[in-house]
Amino acid sequence: MLIGSDILPSIIKLGLEKHISGNLLAQNTEFGWIISGKPSPNSVVTFASWSNNTDPINEELKKFLELETIPNEKSLSAADIWCEMFYKNTVNRRSDGRYIVRLPFIPDLPTGKHLGSSRRSAMGPILRMEKTLEKNPDLASEYISVLSEYLTLGHMSPTTSSEIIENDRFLSFYLPHHAIVKPERTSTKVRVVFNASKRTESGQSLNDILYTEPTLQNDLMNIVLKWRFFKYVFNGDIQKMYRQILVHEDDQQFQRVLFRTSPAEKVQDLCLKTVTFGVNCAPYLAIRTLHQLSEDCSISHPTAACILKNQTYVDNILSGAHSLIEAKSHLHELIELLNSAGFPLKKITSNHSQILNNLPPEDLLSEDFLRIEDLSETKTLGIQWNAMVDFFFYKVTPIDLPTTSVTKRRVLSIVAKLFDPAGWLTPIIVVAKVLMQQLWIDGTNWDEEIKPNSFEIWKSFILNLSDIHHIKFPVGLNSPLKVEFKFTGFAMHQKRPTVPVCTFVPSLKIMSSTQTY
Repeated sequence: MLIGSDILPSIIKLGLEKHISGNLLAQNTEFGWIISGKPSPNSVVTFASWSNNTDPINEELKKFLELETIPNEKSLSAADIWCEMFYKNTVNRRSDGRYIVRLPFIPDLPTGKHLGSSRRSAMGPILRMEKTLEKNPDLASEYISVLSEYLTLGHMSPTTSSEIIENDRFLSFYLPHHAIVKPERTSTKVRVVFNASKRTESGQSLNDILYTEPTLQNDLMNIVLKWRFFKYVFNGDIQKMYRQILVHEDDQQFQRVLFRTSPAEKVQDLCLKTVTFGVNCAPYLAIRTLHQLSEDCSISHPTAACILKNQTYVDNILSGAHSLIEAKSHLHELIELLNSAGFPLKKITSNHSQILNNLPPEDLLSEDFLRIEDLSETKTLGIQWNAMVDFFFYKVTPIDLPTTSVTKRRVLSIVAKLFDPAGWLTPIIVVAKVLMQQLWIDGTNWDEEIKPNSFEIWKSFILNLSDIHHIKFPVGLNSPLKVEFKFTGFAMHQKRPTVPVCTFVPSLKIMSSTQTY
């Protein structure tokens, strides 16, 4: 970080350490410790200082507050237009129906913005991961199993250990990887995460030279709201969606990894052959490919093509119909369309057993779904759904009630994890938001205990939070078919009480008036 000397006095904190690595001086600051002095050439071969002020709670708070933000209509940028043209000109479909895509490298990169050697820097995380796995045999087994599956399914293949260099530029890249454990998941509890943002020796990473945009994601709440209009609903996940899309052979060398099943073995050099989570353009490539499948099959599978484009959130599909016959037909057509491109639909659920009849047991979320109430629960786009009683509800992890006080960091960490995209819990969550404002007004620091008045509000909030699981919302709106609906959203404005900002008109024909409050 490069800062002006005029602000240096305002960031210095208590804490001074002398004689670091000889004659260096360490001073504590708002951004962490800074090192100054002249290193001894006899004792220091390589010297580097790195400071990171990224706090995970900042990202959590940002997402929490953005849930209520009305999205702006985004116009396409030059980069967006380039990416769309690039995708259309380079996408291909194999004879078996699978799609092959290219990575959207930024054309005409500035001089000096290119990849350097990355194999050596990718080796360090692997060795550290192995030490972690040695202490946890169960995690080691899961981790090795996940990566071994890549080889078994043909999603990864051996390559050479020599990095590809042309005109002093590296045309290969090694992705460091590590494990993420999600114990609440019903299927794979260990996920391997690949890091395409790791800097190479040139200072650039793979993500630095790839386009990320455009964003094609459907609005989460629009998906949920549309779903509620259907009397009979179903949903499912596209299994390993990213990994069902192939990356062109010329680009696979930018997705190299190092792997071995035990420290006693020799490290293998492998390349990932499919769209890889962690590469910044992966979400765009995956969703754009679903849209391409929708376009390619709009005549042969018109209903399924519409569902795929308008009722899909990443790999999760929520759709339905107003009759059982239609619902079963829509689901069958959707499965047929997805299978034609190698996208298997799994974890299928519904609010009626007839819709699930004749489906293979391995494609269902559970064979006992809609037979036992406790086994008919699932999470749909972050909201709990019990299909047997057909209600949305919320689950909150129990929070220990503080006896004396609590820090601001702890309060905000808990509040930021409350996920309510529909706004159904607003009367409860607004209390937490008012408290957040008060903590800043009080001037409470992150790791400082909050003031007594705020603490009492916090205790009351925690006590009420435990009752959230009693709140239930019906999934279906049970609306008549031949009427017309209009939804109008309102946002507060400084000059007038309310301003209509968006209108959502579903395919149903329902009429109602809007009112300004």
